[in-house]
Amino acid sequence: MEFYLCGKDTDVYKAVEGLQVGDRVDLEGFLYWYNGPNLHTTGIGVKVN
Repeated sequence: MEFYLCGKDTDVYKAVEGLQVGDRVDLEGFLYWYNGPNLHTTGIGVKVN
């Protein structure tokens, strides 16, 4: 999570903050290369079983 790109009041920040061990998630974003592969997350959704 790129915390410096979104504030604590954003939906994506709150969704990540609320994750629990074992949660299944869908991530949206893009992959870029800087000293190796890096994922830039732009959205997250928690899957309901």
